[in-house]
Amino acid sequence: NLERLQAEQTALGQNQKNIEIESDTLSDELRHATKELDVFEKELEINHTAIHKLNLRRHEISELENRISQHISILAIQQSDINNELASVKARIQALKKLRSGYEGYTSGVQTLMLESPIASKLNGVIGDQIKVDPKYIAPVEAALGESINALVAKDRKTALDAIQFIKRNNSRAGIYALDWPIQTRSIDTILSRAGLKGPLTDFLQITPPLVDLIKNLLSSTYLVENLETALSIIQEIKEKNVRFVTLAGELLEANGYIAGGKANDDEASILGRRTEIVTLNFTLSKLRHRLSDIENRSKHQHKRLKIVLNTLNKLDQELQNQQNEVRENKHGQHNAVSSIERVNIRLG
Repeated sequence: NLERLQAEQTALGQNQKNIEIESDTLSDELRHATKELDVFEKELEINHTAIHKLNLRRHEISELENRISQHISILAIQQSDINNELASVKARIQALKKLRSGYEGYTSGVQTLMLESPIASKLNGVIGDQIKVDPKYIAPVEAALGESINALVAKDRKTALDAIQFIKRNNSRAGIYALDWPIQTRSIDTILSRAGLKGPLTDFLQITPPLVDLIKNLLSSTYLVENLETALSIIQEIKEKNVRFVTLAGELLEANGYIAGGKANDDEASILGRRTEIVTLNFTLSKLRHRLSDIENRSKHQHKRLKIVLNTLNKLDQELQNQQNEVRENKHGQHNAVSSIERVNIRLG
């Protein structure tokens, strides 16, 4: 019996020792699990803070993307509008050039000589095509030149006579000036400056060099005035027989009492109007091309910005995905740590 009691006592001691060892092991496991739980919870807190910041940043970048995209859309509309306007202006220029190259609006004789005759290369074109004038002076210049604006210019008298013979054979008619014809200058008393008097009409013209003397002679006695009332008052005062006046509206008054006026030609029928419109349209074309180039450059810049923004969004999305993956891993670790703590507590309890 003593031996049996001693054996039982030894066994109890061993069990107690084993219980103490197991208790120490479980305590270690509990501390370790608690520590792990604390780490996972801190990591999850870090993850959530990072995700919140990334979402805020992504929202800002996304709004920037929307603004840039809207800007690009507006630029695209502007670009389309300018391209349409460019096409319209180009079409108008081509139409006017076609009218000029085909000598539309000129006499049949001019068309025949310039388009069908072997003499065309010896002609300097039509007087109306050799003059540049501000649009506001087109009406007075055309009125003052009259039929001369449609006249051809030949390099010499022989060419002029050959041209007349050619159009006679073709049943046409045209006026021609020869550059070698002696020009008779007309002396006119100077008209003193006064209200309504603009000055000699030639002061308002730009003339192609070969024709300067010819056109200045044609208009040498012509003065530009604001209205007929001004012209009448000047004529009555100076009593000059060779002078004539033309108003801004294209009304003509000569010293012999001849007065001409009425509705002016529209721009398309106007010889000078076509040239002036082409110049104006070419200027408009240049400005439109400059605007288009500016918009294209701005659009390229915005597309580059958009590319950078989209790359930034992709990076943010990748960072968010990485954070979400870490959240899943940390939540899994947190769950395991909680389970370990519960298991150890049950065994310790």
